[in-house]
Amino acid sequence: MTGQYCWGVMTDTYGVLRIDFGEPHLEFRHPSARQNDPDLSAALERVYSRRFVSAVVQWRLFVWEGFWTIHAPGDMCDRTVAEAGDNTVPCLSALNGQKLASIAWDAASGEWRFSFDLGGLLAIKREPGAPDTPVDPKVDHSWSVFFEGGGNLTCVRDDWMELEPPGEAG
Repeated sequence: MTGQYCWGVMTDTYGVLRIDFGEPHLEFRHPSARQNDPDLSAALERVYSRRFVSAVVQWRLFVWEGFWTIHAPGDMCDRTVAEAGDNTVPCLSALNGQKLASIAWDAASGEWRFSFDLGGLLAIKREPGAPDTPVDPKVDHSWSVFFEGGGNLTCVRDDWMELEPPGEAG
């Protein structure tokens, strides 16, 4: 992902951050011959009669459970802004168009740091929890990168990573 442009930076009201990376391309699903199937409901027949076009990304970063902070030149925002319902803050759009320069674990601060070429920084810190709580990799993770062809890389508690190759159910 390093060296790739980021775009589509957005968040939801739960504070989940999404950033797309790499060259997008369009994917088409054309109308299906099933649209004339007498066994289909009217609603499904309408769905099969439509063409769908969507932008597909090379990599998509989701920050699920981690506490994220974005620093852009002259601006800063964090997960609390998104959770308060303001998902249009300028620092989100300030990352759009920047190239990812590096990804590094900073043990001193306990943060993952995603640095960008125009001065942007995404810092992800593990939300505090009981240190003796067992790790459940299915639900206990800070961030994940999903790959265009399937599969993902997930950060599970600090510097522990799990790779799910394409085609494996997770």
